[in-house]
Amino acid sequence: MKKTIYEQAVELMDQTEIDFYQSDLYLKRTETSQRLVDEYKFKGNVKIFTSQIDKRFWYEIPFGYDPYWKARNPKK
Repeated sequence: MKKTIYEQAVELMDQTEIDFYQSDLYLKRTETSQRLVDEYKFKGNVKIFTSQIDKRFWYEIPFGYDPYWKARNPKK
């Protein structure tokens, strides 16, 4: 089974480059995250924004934060 974008990001990226809010996943824009987004099945939903905290570009990936969904459905 193919890994989710969240699972791939955790494996390949530094933890300081990954964030979330509720079910949305945020990845700092790096070469690695750019490749992950390019290969992402739902890349049409991904947006780029400038962080007010670090003034860097980040990807916003709606519904991409796996732990949120696992907490809502613990039986799966």
